[in-house]
Amino acid sequence: MGFSLHIPLPGGVLKIKSSDRLRYEERFGDFGIWKLGSICLVWWPNSRKSG
Repeated sequence: MGFSLHIPLPGGVLKIKSSDRLRYEERFGDFGIWKLGSICLVWWPNSRKSG
């Protein structure tokens, strides 16, 4: 079972997720993604927020 943590910051949201919880856009899009083993840090800028 995976996990997901969202941290709102000025300019966007930092998401800390296990790799099995990544959305298609996060996995294959042009987002800032840093992988640390099975943990991924994903940066979603405010200009790219969806739903």
